[in-house]
Amino acid sequence: MKKHLRVLYGADDRFEFVRNTINVCKDYFDTIRVVNSGPPVLVQKFINLPPNVHIETLNFYCGDLEMVRNSFLYDVDIGDYVLWLDSDECPTQFLLDNIDVVINTCEVNKVNIVRFPFIPHFWNAGTNILSFPVHFVDNNFKENFSRYPIDHNDWSKKCEDYAAGRTKTNPNGISDRFFKKTHKNVSAITNFGGHGSIYNGSEYDDWRYVRYPICHYKPYIAIYQSGTTSVYFNPCINISTVHGSKTYLDSIEYKMLREFQRKTKVITQNDLCYKLYINIDLEFKSMFKQLCESPELRNSKLLSNCFNHWTIWSEKYDLDWKTPHVFCGGECCKYKDIQI
Repeated sequence: MKKHLRVLYGADDRFEFVRNTINVCKDYFDTIRVVNSGPPVLVQKFINLPPNVHIETLNFYCGDLEMVRNSFLYDVDIGDYVLWLDSDECPTQFLLDNIDVVINTCEVNKVNIVRFPFIPHFWNAGTNILSFPVHFVDNNFKENFSRYPIDHNDWSKKCEDYAAGRTKTNPNGISDRFFKKTHKNVSAITNFGGHGSIYNGSEYDDWRYVRYPICHYKPYIAIYQSGTTSVYFNPCINISTVHGSKTYLDSIEYKMLREFQRKTKVITQNDLCYKLYINIDLEFKSMFKQLCESPELRNSKLLSNCFNHWTIWSEKYDLDWKTPHVFCGGECCKYKDIQI
């Protein structure tokens, strides 16, 4: 069996992060494929790649939709394993060193999906303070992850307790990222085309939690930028119910967005990328800032789509597309003798 790495690249253009992921992972996987759903010009920066690394552009999907994740698997043989990442994620050295241990555990226990904990790097540019309290930077950070669950029922109870208000600790810092392909017809399953997981099908799948973490790099500006660009084209992303989608589609915020798109003919997030980043259109930028800073979006209560993030990205960051580095200099950002 082989090990494969698949990385979702998009209009947010996280080049530095993905280049780093390629450099630290190239010796641990048989193939690495970066799937670009953004404008083709963005991946021209990837040059002199190792022979097992390939870049593929599928920009007609216009965003990180479930179809892009489905495309991760067409060249993966049945019985092989796939680690898949968003462009702002990178496995720790601890995970890379133990990936064969994870596979052996899956084989012995007949498990097809693995869930890893995340180490969030949510950094406010210009400071040296990480805002997320579960980030560990000491040399023994690995041992701290023993507190993550290895039992699904235990994790489910934590989720139920949080949803019911019995605890203030949100247990969502963990996600499916490692997958065994067990048959030909596999698919990504998401919430109305947003973020989601890849499954063989319920009759084939079981999952296991492990304590080998993945770093998640998302500086504050990227939170507000992605909160804007992802919703711009994919209106119901991260909404998990029909009622929630209907509420959004009936809202004044959505009507304003659709009217703006009709007026400017800027429809997808890739169109937005060209106008605000690749070939900056100052007239369009001014019009878009007016939309972002409108009272309706500023005071929006549609928390699932965070329209107030549009306002913050416009006012605080002037719709800047570039993302600063957020490597912390700690053990979790160290790969053998390389400190990133």
